[in-house]
Amino acid sequence: MVSGIRTTEPSGGSTGERPLGPGGSTRPAERRPDDQHEKSEADKPDKATGDGDETSPEDEVPDIDDKDAWRLFAKLPVRRDQPGHREKTRGLWRNEDGTEDEWVSGFDEWRDKADRFAVAEKIGDAPHLLQITSHVEIKFAMFMRERGLRRATLVVNKRPCPGEAGCDEMLKDFLPNGAKLTLFGPNNFKETYPKSPKPEGTEPV
Repeated sequence: MVSGIRTTEPSGGSTGERPLGPGGSTRPAERRPDDQHEKSEADKPDKATGDGDETSPEDEVPDIDDKDAWRLFAKLPVRRDQPGHREKTRGLWRNEDGTEDEWVSGFDEWRDKADRFAVAEKIGDAPHLLQITSHVEIKFAMFMRERGLRRATLVVNKRPCPGEAGCDEMLKDFLPNGAKLTLFGPNNFKETYPKSPKPEGTEPV
């Protein structure tokens, strides 16, 4: 695989384009994390891992440690929202071969897959059309489904949105069965999803 940085955002939607890596990589807008797949199965609700299927080397992608995760996070641009203008959220994932894949919020094929999955699985209130399906962490969860990833670390330049209809609460519904996704974000944010249950007595009254 050619070294470099890949992006999931369509051409023209990116601001502050990241420099290409060595080896003459193609431009980020021309590459997708799933460019080696001929057929997508991410929107199939029965596409899940951790149900007793035999694991493959790709299922057991080694997770990066905290130090490497924060180094990766430092490569992300600072997200600066202004009145009347909201910047796109960006994320980075280090592939098993060391390639860094860039993820960008917005409309693309991963948003479409997340939309179809939400409808098929009846996630959220009817008609199950959710704003969060354009968010980086939700789209990456669909990528994990397609690749059969059981463990991954993603760094993002915006913390997951809170609330019952936000990514912090609903990301678990999009992840493959048995999979874990660790997010690193601004202000020393770190959380692994699905989140572990809080001990009794720690819930707010």
